[in-house]
Amino acid sequence: MSSKMNILQNKADDIGNVAGLSLEKQKEVLKGQSEALNGLQSLTQFQSKALEESRAVLQQLANFGHEQQEELLQRQEKLQQAHDHLVENSKSMLAAQVELQKT
Repeated sequence: MSSKMNILQNKADDIGNVAGLSLEKQKEVLKGQSEALNGLQSLTQFQSKALEESRAVLQQLANFGHEQQEELLQRQEKLQQAHDHLVENSKSMLAAQVELQKT
């Protein structure tokens, strides 16, 4: 009877040891999961910040491009006006030369 009790006690001790090891391993897994979750949160924050910065830069570039396009259009308009003015002056000069030749 005593030997059976010893065997049962040994089995109970073994079960307790295995359960203790299992709990330790579960704690390690939970710690690893917690660290991984913290890493993911950090990565998510970094990505969000990078996305915000990227959007801001893209908006600045779009604004700059729009300003450059407006400036180009204004310069083209001025060039067209100067060209038109030169054409009109040339026509006037030709007309004056034709009149001078007639006289």
